[in-house]
Amino acid sequence: MTTKQENHDYLYKSKYFLIQQRIILIQQKIQKVILVGDARVGKTSFLIRYVKGVLPKNQLPTIGVEYLSKSVLLQDGEGIVKAQIWDTSGSEKYKSITAAHYRKSVGALLFFDLCDYQSFLNSKKWLKEIENHTEEGIKIMLIGNKLDLIEENPINRQVNKEEVLEFCQKNNLIYQETSSLTGQNVKESFEFLIQQDIVSYDQQPVKQNSGCCSC
Repeated sequence: MTTKQENHDYLYKSKYFLIQQRIILIQQKIQKVILVGDARVGKTSFLIRYVKGVLPKNQLPTIGVEYLSKSVLLQDGEGIVKAQIWDTSGSEKYKSITAAHYRKSVGALLFFDLCDYQSFLNSKKWLKEIENHTEEGIKIMLIGNKLDLIEENPINRQVNKEEVLEFCQKNNLIYQETSSLTGQNVKESFEFLIQQDIVSYDQQPVKQNSGCCSC
């Protein structure tokens, strides 16, 4: 049987916990990130692997835009970010739909398939799409996906890494090679981008209220 003091302590701790949770939610930052690139480069598999920790079975191509979210604990206890992650279709017929969802993104993951050179060439086109439909200063990470196929057989690599690094240096991109199948570098690359977004956001000068509404 619990004593009156024990009941009081339990209620106090429960109330304190709820207050702390509320503070965390209030302080939680929301960051929008978009996934961009050709169809079948592994964007959706990457997203589901990161958010749910599993690989989807019989994954169908994305129609228009899909959305998932995940809370991310920042390094050094700097807080929590709620990442709103938008997976955009790589199909040209959905281009007008997907472009509308680029707005207000603070970060972008730009994908290509390490085993498909054309998908890398097309990433230059996708980069322009990102730049044309987002605000200046967005952080972009280039993702060379399907690394597992390269490790299985190096001859599968169709994109020269030196060429990729040169492209990244020219366009100020972060680069990482990942595998949605094994999960290699999936969590690390996404959360590194989020951390860069936060640093960039915190360093921006405070704007004076001009009376205009930016939607």
